Amino acid sequence: MWKKRDFLINCSIIIIDLLIVNTVFFTIYHRMGDSLGIVASHKNREIFLLLNACYFLSCYFAPAKIQRVGSLIKQTVSLVVLHLLLFVSYLLLLSFYVSDVRFIFFFYASLFICLTLWRFVIRYFLKLHNKSDRTVRRVIIVGGGKNGTELHKEMVSQVYRRYKVVGIFDDNESVKRKFSEYKGSIADVEAFCKEHQVNEIYCTLPSSADEKIIRLVNFSEKNMIRLYIVPEFYRYIKRNLMLRNIDQVPIVAIRDEPLQYWHNRILKRLFDILFSSLILLTVYPIIYLVLAILIKASSPGRIIFKQQRTGLYGKDFLCYKFRSMKKSKDADKKQAVKGDNRVTKIGKFIRKTNLDEFPQFFNVLKGDMSVVGPRPHMLKHTSEYSKLIDKYMLRHLVRPGITGWAQISGFRGETQDVNQMKERIKRDVWYIENWSLSLDIKIIFQTATKIFITDKNAY
Repeated sequence: MWKKRDFLINCSIIIIDLLIVNTVFFTIYHRMGDSLGIVASHKNREIFLLLNACYFLSCYFAPAKIQRVGSLIKQTVSLVVLHLLLFVSYLLLLSFYVSDVRFIFFFYASLFICLTLWRFVIRYFLKLHNKSDRTVRRVIIVGGGKNGTELHKEMVSQVYRRYKVVGIFDDNESVKRKFSEYKGSIADVEAFCKEHQVNEIYCTLPSSADEKIIRLVNFSEKNMIRLYIVPEFYRYIKRNLMLRNIDQVPIVAIRDEPLQYWHNRILKRLFDILFSSLILLTVYPIIYLVLAILIKASSPGRIIFKQQRTGLYGKDFLCYKFRSMKKSKDADKKQAVKGDNRVTKIGKFIRKTNLDEFPQFFNVLKGDMSVVGPRPHMLKHTSEYSKLIDKYMLRHLVRPGITGWAQISGFRGETQDVNQMKERIKRDVWYIENWSLSLDIKIIFQTATKIFITDKNAY
């Protein structure tokens, strides 16, 4: 029911968004007249198609969601900025000519205001609707311990009320002081459900209370009330879990990894091959010729530096980079630090702009690496940090990447202490659990912008 409702809401948002985008565009277009300066040979139909295609592409990366106020504004900004970048890029690519940049400014400023106001309007009406919405589930929570307390908190704090907690039951009467919804002991559940039209029961009792749980199961099935059981281990494993079966035995996977599925692995690998081939056949030869001359002129040694790094499932591989340092004995042991005298003059530039990583596209074609993934570490660091950080080795469940979520989140370069590495690993694990092709494209896009924007951690 909720999925259907969310789908209808999202469709409505997209339809009205499209109306706003087109109305604002053509209103400003006709108001400004010739000052827009679009070449007359291009028809309005082409502009219309381009305008709407850019919206759908932007919406794919910044999906329409009615959220809390701060998130709503941030999401609208992302949508408008993405549309601006795509639309202007395609105008230039297709030889459209805009003589007056005021048009771009007025259009996108007006678009942001109108989209934000529209989202606030629908948010307001949805909130009003939910106050009297008959589809809100009337639920009770059986068990007022830590799990019950946290579940209650999540249910009542939602922006759009999907659950109405009408009762909390626990044999420990001290729970009464914590919840205004406390209605009695567990023995009172059955009578309460029959009298108050309860739709769902959430059981947070420990497994030791198996007799009470079995009675709740039997009661809910006889009275057509849905029963949900919150597992005890929720207290120390707080993430999306996967329920599977081995014949009749249910098992719970504590980590859902999209790249465990063969179709996702094939999709990612195909993207890696196509993207790497495109880079190596177009920009790489030019970059190689220029950097080869500069690297040789800056210091003696090879153009390409090769180093053993830890790869998929902990296997070692030779990682390629444009050489940015002078020859040294500790190259395989010591990270680059700020003001490192091993870094050459040209090395400082190529490290800041990420150009030193370009030879790794050959690693991607070989299958040692992916375009996006956790950065591969030196063998010494893998050995050290795997002993200090519990989840360190999880990052090797996927191929290492030329760039990654940790790098665009501000955790690239030198790690001065264990806490910095823990933060990097946290982001690497998040990437593994939340992988999607659109996320990879987003990371590539943000990495590309860092060629022009200096990263304080790049040295």
